[in-house]
Amino acid sequence: MNKLQPNSIPKYATSGGSFQFRENIALFQNAARAYGLGDAQLFQTIDLFEKRNIPQVTLCLFVLRRLAQKKKLNGSTFSPRVSEADAREFSDEQLNTAKNGLPLLHEGTNKDANQSG
Repeated sequence: MNKLQPNSIPKYATSGGSFQFRENIALFQNAARAYGLGDAQLFQTIDLFEKRNIPQVTLCLFVLRRLAQKKKLNGSTFSPRVSEADAREFSDEQLNTAKNGLPLLHEGTNKDANQSG
């Protein structure tokens, strides 16, 4: 998280037992939430600590990466980019043409076809 948002986790444990490990997970979750992840995209501490729901942990990392891409973080990609809106404007003539239907380009291509082949 500190690579994505410097000092988002100012101090974390590098050694210790299960309590420190759980605390590190909670620090990550809080930093990810502050970065923009929603609660539904985060995993529970027990999901990682006891390996109960690794797919949810993986989903969290993918969503985090997509969010980082959206915020223009440079680096390798392992998930699709987040799409952005691309509004289109059509003239009245274009809308009327679409309403009336386009001419069928394939009309008449089967004029010689019959049941015998």
